[in-house]
Amino acid sequence: MAIKTVYIARHGYRSNWLPTGPYPAPPTGVIDDVQLAPHGLEQAEELAKYAKSLDVKPELAFSSPFYRCLQ
Repeated sequence: MAIKTVYIARHGYRSNWLPTGPYPAPPTGVIDDVQLAPHGLEQAEELAKYAKSLDVKPELAFSSPFYRCLQ
């Protein structure tokens, strides 16, 4: 079967994009591996709801190993 549709999404709003700190420490200890801000978590939930609403569900998901991408 040929691939007919590809969805591309980026991680949500990062915690270190907030206008003021303090910023949470990276959960993995890697300086650039920051977590999502509360708004980013809401964005991730909205994306999940959208994916669940599709008539044809995605069969595969590829992700960066960064914490915010896996959230």
